[in-house]
Amino acid sequence: MKFLRFLVTFLIGIVICLPKTSADSGIINLSLEESIILALNNNRTIEQSKESRENAKWILSRMRRATGATFSWTAAQVHENEATVKRLQSAAVQARESVELDVRKAYNNLTAAEKQIATMKIAVSQAEEDYNIAQIKYAEGVGINLEVMDAQEKLTEARMNYFNAIYNCEVSKAQLEKAMGVPVDIDAMLYVQAEQENKSSDEALTVSTIERATQK
Repeated sequence: MKFLRFLVTFLIGIVICLPKTSADSGIINLSLEESIILALNNNRTIEQSKESRENAKWILSRMRRATGATFSWTAAQVHENEATVKRLQSAAVQARESVELDVRKAYNNLTAAEKQIATMKIAVSQAEEDYNIAQIKYAEGVGINLEVMDAQEKLTEARMNYFNAIYNCEVSKAQLEKAMGVPVDIDAMLYVQAEQENKSSDEALTVSTIERATQK
């Protein structure tokens, strides 16, 4: 049992000494509104829904303008197409709401995870200080070994919580990137500008990511 505790403490200590992760230094460069806009612009389902809706609306407009013998659509066919347009419009609204909900949830989870890292980091510092004090007191004969062991156990727990917080942050980051369709560390304005310049999604992503890295 003592060996296992030592091993856990040792391994976690190595993790804590590693260079800071993106989560530890703050990784959200986008506001919630920017995240939602990027998600809506990059969601394939929404794009396909928009194309289907526009096609149905175009056909409906041709039906309504049709004259003479060139077109022979019945009133039932027109009503059916009108229903199709309404159905596609409703589906588009639902798709947008679903994407927005996913982004909001993932974004809030990520911001909460980052705050948790900061909290756990402070807890580790405090636990390290308490452990050092316990060791000094024991070495000077004014403390007991039980206090040292208790402080060591609390330090191990604090480091484990910190490690878990980093892991949870990385998971939340991945969930947000999945919901958005792009990395969370891009420059939203540069990305949108690149799209407006008719660049492909991949080109826009490359430009905005390179510019963001240059700014750092």
